[in-house]
Amino acid sequence: MDTDKLQLASDDDFKSIDFEHKISNSKTVSLHDICAQFRQAMSEAEALGESVAYRVYRVLFEVTSYYFNPDDKAEPYSPMMQMDGKRSAIPSDFSREQSRVLASIGSQVKHSAVRARLSDVGWLADRRNHLAATTAIEAFVDTVEEMMAGRLAPEAEEPTFRWHDARRFLARALVIGRASGWDKPAVARAKAVLASLRADAFRVGDQGAFAGYAALDLAQGVSDTAQIATEAEAMAASTEGSPYQTAEFWMMAARAHQRSRNEEAAARCQIAASEAHVRFAEASPGSALMATHHLTHAIELLRGVPKRLRPPGRVEALGASLVRRQADIRDEMATVTRPIDLGDIVEQTIAAFKDASLSQCLARFATLDNVIARVDLEKQALEQARQSPFASIFAGSQHDREGKVVARTGSSDFAAAPEGDALKSEISRRLGLDRHIIVPGCIEPARMFIHNTHSIAANDLAPILFHSPFVPEDRRHTFSVGFQRMFAGDYMSAAYFLIPQIENSIRYLLKQAGQDVSIINANQTQEDIGLSALLGRLRPQLENVVGQDIAFYLEMLFDFRGGPNLRNTITHGLMDDDQFWSIDTRYGCWFVYFLTCACLLPHWNEVFRDE
Repeated sequence: MDTDKLQLASDDDFKSIDFEHKISNSKTVSLHDICAQFRQAMSEAEALGESVAYRVYRVLFEVTSYYFNPDDKAEPYSPMMQMDGKRSAIPSDFSREQSRVLASIGSQVKHSAVRARLSDVGWLADRRNHLAATTAIEAFVDTVEEMMAGRLAPEAEEPTFRWHDARRFLARALVIGRASGWDKPAVARAKAVLASLRADAFRVGDQGAFAGYAALDLAQGVSDTAQIATEAEAMAASTEGSPYQTAEFWMMAARAHQRSRNEEAAARCQIAASEAHVRFAEASPGSALMATHHLTHAIELLRGVPKRLRPPGRVEALGASLVRRQADIRDEMATVTRPIDLGDIVEQTIAAFKDASLSQCLARFATLDNVIARVDLEKQALEQARQSPFASIFAGSQHDREGKVVARTGSSDFAAAPEGDALKSEISRRLGLDRHIIVPGCIEPARMFIHNTHSIAANDLAPILFHSPFVPEDRRHTFSVGFQRMFAGDYMSAAYFLIPQIENSIRYLLKQAGQDVSIINANQTQEDIGLSALLGRLRPQLENVVGQDIAFYLEMLFDFRGGPNLRNTITHGLMDDDQFWSIDTRYGCWFVYFLTCACLLPHWNEVFRDE
């Protein structure tokens, strides 16, 4: 955003413009629609040379354009668009005086969602402004009540969006309440509304709404934890046909019992969650990788229960089942190919997403590129060498942005075919050219469409992360935040969240296949094997799990010094600001998403059965 051109819109400017007239017919909580109306008004004012109106509508346009992410306590508002190192507005772009003006006028705005946004942004700039905090909390609660009463429409027509939006607004209200005064009447009202909505969802058996409200209630400590535990147990018992929802409700009940210091009840619920994972493993006869993933989780949950409260011999029995299923892991991530029409690639991409539901969009996003078989990549590289024989007689080098040589390839005999690193360098070059088509032609148009059409939140990604054998249970939140940032176009954050996880997830896959991924040093200390060794010494074992082709892509994208070398570049702080929006980094983040979804794609409807 060009902040130098953002002029201050003063109190007097706002008082002189009836800006609410422009949104008087708006009956939705979606600020995306209101933002578009302010943008049109801004353009009209600019065309007419009305400088005061332009300043007012420009500020309103920017402040309503933010991407709202209430689950991020540190940065609840992020840019709606980020691309090539540029972005749209964020709250810190405004001067302190502009934020004060927004807080001042916010309390007078009639539309509750706009009132909440202006007051919240004003409070973020000055946490001592308790009036702005109180106004924002009350406005968020007003928005929820108006939406639940039907006076305001949710962001989308899908039934889940009503509770989804209500949970998000209440989450932000309670975060402000925690920071500004937990015992204030406005906060008490937000707590009461949340408790009421949770109770209503439980009474009617709305699993998704109850899960959202109860998780927020438990996290914020609003209601009696024993009551939440009782309700979560009842919901778990009513969802026996759905292992995913069952396990989540049992674990919610376990956490609630733990908060109530009821150790035996917490253990009982955690054991039930473990058994739900076992049932899902048994219901996955066609996917040994998915089955071992759930058996691993089942064992981990059981081991988290005090030994005196565990079923005797159950961990050992599940361990034996895990070993049996591990023997069946072969070629779960098969290579597929499809032709691409480069003439209308963007139009075809968008057309494939236009009429799709969110779950369908998430699946299609994972299939935007194909893993080309290694043997075909080598054939293509050798054919290129045959057609350009003089190229192979010269040694090559790869330089970083400071001019330092980071990789070299030696020369070869005029008649000899390239091999070793020389062959890999040619393959890397060709894959890089392909990425320059796939990223701007497929990945970015699809990502922008999903981001602008759907509000990607943690609960949208939860079924994927719950079932994916690529995601360890203790890294689900990390992957969730990383993918949310990726869909929002914040590749700097996404890369830091996702790409370093590649190494750990590969170890996790190998562990599920029964492979030891640690080494004992000469001084008798033990450490995990690093990425280069995983892709080298343990390459045969890795290929047995993910296949030769995906293992090769992992090497070429994340570890080969003659390629993007993304894992090492990010982990060692070698990536500058611009490189986070490079084609290679964007593709790397997408590839982590692909790996997360790959073996789930044949079972996608089952994964999202309850969504």
